[in-house]
Amino acid sequence: MSNPMVPLPKSTHKMTAKARWGLLASVLGLAACDRHPPPDLGQPATASTMQLPDRWIDPLDVVMAYNEQVGDFSEGGSADYSVAVTNRGTLPLRASGPHPVFVTYRWLTAEGKIYRYANPQTTIDRDIPPGQTTIVRFKVIAPTEKGRYLLKVVMGTIGRAEFDQGGQAPLHYGATVR
Repeated sequence: MSNPMVPLPKSTHKMTAKARWGLLASVLGLAACDRHPPPDLGQPATASTMQLPDRWIDPLDVVMAYNEQVGDFSEGGSADYSVAVTNRGTLPLRASGPHPVFVTYRWLTAEGKIYRYANPQTTIDRDIPPGQTTIVRFKVIAPTEKGRYLLKVVMGTIGRAEFDQGGQAPLHYGATVR
């Protein structure tokens, strides 16, 4: 039976950072870039020593739940919606500052295509501390064409990707525009 481990050369301690990176990448099966290797292969970081600024929020720590909703709209009409937002993380969700948290929505057609992408972002009205739940209210403006739609509600931080791109489950509401 052959040994699946690849032995490392005995002289690795004398290798340059670029050579160590290339060797490590080949052993692990990574695609190393010869033009942009890391500057050095120092000690690995540990979670206990890493402090993230509060503008970096893990989308999986922010949970939305259904609250108030409307199913019928007039063409171009509006309605007040609300969602319950729970902060399961260790950092507060900020209502102000460089990257405040917001709620927004997308209208999807019956075929699943985005009807209108640029919808207003409603910033939360107060900070949500870790372990707390609050109701976030926002206004929804209906499409100007009659039909059946799916309203997709998502959250995010201004200046960053929306949370559903990081794994947060969006909320979906069926709606009819008459």
